[in-house]
Amino acid sequence: MNKILSKRLLRDLRTNIGRYAALLLLIVMGIYLVVSIVGSAEMIIRGTENHKSVNMVEDGQFTVFVPLSDENISELTDDGTQIEPIRQLVRESRSAVTMICGMLVAIMVVMLGLDCYVMCSNVRDYTVSDTKYEYQYLYKYPEKTVPEVGEAAYIETLSTDCMGYTLDVTVIGIDGKSKYFDARPEKGKTKAVINSSLVERYGYKVGDRVVFSNSAADADYSFTVTDISDYSVGFTIFMDIGSMRELFGKDEDYFNTVYSDKRLDIDEGRLYSVTTKEDIERSASVFVKLMFSLVVTLIAAGTVVFCVVMYLMLGVMIDRSAMGISLIKIFGYRPKEIRSLYLNGNLFVVAVGAAIAVPLAKKAMDMIFPSFIPNVACAMKLSFPWYLYVMIYFAIILVYTVINSLLIRKIRKISPAEILKNRE
Repeated sequence: MNKILSKRLLRDLRTNIGRYAALLLLIVMGIYLVVSIVGSAEMIIRGTENHKSVNMVEDGQFTVFVPLSDENISELTDDGTQIEPIRQLVRESRSAVTMICGMLVAIMVVMLGLDCYVMCSNVRDYTVSDTKYEYQYLYKYPEKTVPEVGEAAYIETLSTDCMGYTLDVTVIGIDGKSKYFDARPEKGKTKAVINSSLVERYGYKVGDRVVFSNSAADADYSFTVTDISDYSVGFTIFMDIGSMRELFGKDEDYFNTVYSDKRLDIDEGRLYSVTTKEDIERSASVFVKLMFSLVVTLIAAGTVVFCVVMYLMLGVMIDRSAMGISLIKIFGYRPKEIRSLYLNGNLFVVAVGAAIAVPLAKKAMDMIFPSFIPNVACAMKLSFPWYLYVMIYFAIILVYTVINSLLIRKIRKISPAEILKNRE
């Protein structure tokens, strides 16, 4: 049994090597960014100290993140301190940009996990809601007449290519206004209504020519898109049943499927299968269960990378301002006041950076997400509800608040004697 499972894992790895490679690349990018920041932090601090040793005036200088109040300025000028309008945010602009880039990479990993969960949830919900019938009877040996309470249809399976994978496309022939489908196909052997899943994956629109294959018959079939159906179960196209019979060379009264709201009394020997709505609901829920562990892993990894990047970059900013913090402590400023001058100003950077990074990461992941599942014929409904964006944004602010409180201890460790150690 173990040997069989091992072969299956290797076969799955070879089949999906592209998706695994893309996911690995994204994670490696996040780790590389964190390692680069850690490796460069010491170099940045040393370079800053060398710069200060050359350019620092004897009386010392310090900068703050936010503008000083009139009361702050009055206290400093009374002691003979000269105030220059240099903003800390400008001085730390490169660090701020680096932090925003790190936030973007981390949020992209989180967005990948959220996209995966949202897509699986939408596949489940839309599959259930779009299934209007209670029973589907697929015939092996069709009868001559349709059961009274049933609706006849003709189904064939074609295929299409997606990034090297062959995916099934179900062709459903229906007669007039169907009770179970919203499609209204026109008469014609080359006219078809495509479902929303094909539109979301390939970008088809009304008037386009689409080509699907029948590998068993070694034939290609070309259709003109006349309309788009909201039906999102798999890849599906709808044709007029009479035109479809003519296209595939069947009798004028041929059908091989019956849909019904009630269980029908049909000889089981005539049937390939009977599918109920409950069966469809169970199978649709499998996606969420299978992908849940991956979703948790991606969100957790993205959150850890985000926290590390933010803590390191804010810590670097504090280390670069150690001289200024030391000097301002000599003037008698309390830790709370120092925090407002040196840390609270970062809230603006994080707030604006998150407002930019969240929609940008979502747009980027929506563009590349189909490449992770090229072998699955399903809808690509990746849109988030508005409140999920709000939750992500405030989660970022919450993480910043927690890290901000941790950095207070770093400020407290900076001694007023620091300014004396670095005097020439």
